[in-house]
Amino acid sequence: MDLPGHGASPGPALDDVARLGQLAGELIDFLAPGGAVVVGHSLGGAIALWLALERPACVRGLVLVGTGGRLRVRADLLAGFERAAPGAGERFVELSFGPAADRRTLARGRRRLGAPPAVTAADLRAADRFDVLERLGAVRAPTVAVGGADDRLTPPKYSRTLALDIPGADGVIVPGAGHMVMMEAPEAVTAAVRAVVYRSNSRSLG
Repeated sequence: MDLPGHGASPGPALDDVARLGQLAGELIDFLAPGGAVVVGHSLGGAIALWLALERPACVRGLVLVGTGGRLRVRADLLAGFERAAPGAGERFVELSFGPAADRRTLARGRRRLGAPPAVTAADLRAADRFDVLERLGAVRAPTVAVGGADDRLTPPKYSRTLALDIPGADGVIVPGAGHMVMMEAPEAVTAAVRAVVYRSNSRSLG
């Protein structure tokens, strides 16, 4: 799914997780009326959690990658994008990867994170305002939380909290990976997705 203002979707970008979640729920209703396993990274993880809490029929399973029940954005990073400051994008890439990331992965990251500054600023505002930390116990979907051990934007304690506070959730901390763990360690994220798909299918059959 391309959020408004991202990829092939027209803008403007939205800076509110609830509004983004409503759009995601409409897409799931259209594509998968019986619900779907929802995989979300960072802000996408916030949207996935919103769906699990507000539209639980949409969510058969959750894979939460590099995210948390409450997200706090570095003030300097947000200010840099709101001012469209030179170097803000490169700083974002630098913070998004672990020290083991190679040049090819970093180059792919620059392309993936290359949205206009106003779009990234809206994403960061939405993330910064998000907080469902006290509601995690109400999530009922099978869940795996995946975090990078070297994540400097959503530290691994965020993933550990999700795994502890969501009933029945599992947690995976990937050594050497940063915030873009799905690019740095795709096998670990793929394994988490498979595990949740298996659990969600088993629950529906049972």
